[in-house]
Amino acid sequence: MITSATRPFESSFPTNPSTLKGNTMNENTLSNQIDSVTKPLAQSLDRMNSLAHDGVAKVVDSSHQLRELAQKAGQSTLTTIRDEPVKSVLIAAATGAALMALITLATRSSHRG
Repeated sequence: MITSATRPFESSFPTNPSTLKGNTMNENTLSNQIDSVTKPLAQSLDRMNSLAHDGVAKVVDSSHQLRELAQKAGQSTLTTIRDEPVKSVLIAAATGAALMALITLATRSSHRG
């Protein structure tokens, strides 16, 4: 059912199939324009995908390196504690005292300000 609201649009759409066949040049032009946009877009998406995979690979590699470094530090700490237990206890006590002093200073200054 055609209403008066749709009548202004009727003239803008060709209803005769013969008028559509005559637009081969316009179809080729439109196809070329679509290709000129989609090809660079596809290349950009491929590049972004490649960069994303490279980024993930670097993060995984860095996490493995960090894990190995942490394990080496842990082993070194255990070796030091085993070889020099008195020195290790004194270092731990001094570190704890320094941390408590910093916490006390921070809480006192926050109560004043």
